[in-house]
Amino acid sequence: MKKALLLALTLGLFSNLSAQNFKTKKARTLTWIGKAAYGSYEPRGEIKLKSAQMNIEENTLTSLELIIDMQSLSHDNSRLEKHLKNADFFEVDKYPQARFTLKEAVSLEEQTLKLRGMLTVKDKTQFEEFEVAITQLEDEVVLQFKVNVNRIDYGVTYNSPTLFQTMKNDAIDDNFQLKGRVQLFAL
Repeated sequence: MKKALLLALTLGLFSNLSAQNFKTKKARTLTWIGKAAYGSYEPRGEIKLKSAQMNIEENTLTSLELIIDMQSLSHDNSRLEKHLKNADFFEVDKYPQARFTLKEAVSLEEQTLKLRGMLTVKDKTQFEEFEVAITQLEDEVVLQFKVNVNRIDYGVTYNSPTLFQTMKNDAIDDNFQLKGRVQLFAL
């Protein structure tokens, strides 16, 4: 019953949108979470979503582009932050942005949206599929997500247990998580 009500409300919210563009008004903070491959250590920090733009036409999300400011990557431990920003990990001076671009339109009638598109990190582009929740409040749209990304696909191989199978103590899980809540406003 709750699912049916939520779906009906979502349809009602988006049914009046024949064609509308949305974008962020300012940078948004996202959370990143890494973890040790063996053990419970889970460093986490923040990173800024520099911009987001999307287009909705006739109850269908037709375009979405998210740009992440890699130079804003932060952690409470300055040594770890510096290490994450250097060539062992994300090389933020050389690759200052990451980008996700939607490649397949998706109907807003579904309860959970699966966004299929291309993610670029360190000039390496891979197809990714992410689940997001989307809601509209008057003239704004809110995206909420918690996604896992395999860093190996983007050339971030430092202390990978997949590539260095004999490593135990200092191995870092190949996946990291990115989560956030992004508000986009009608233009």
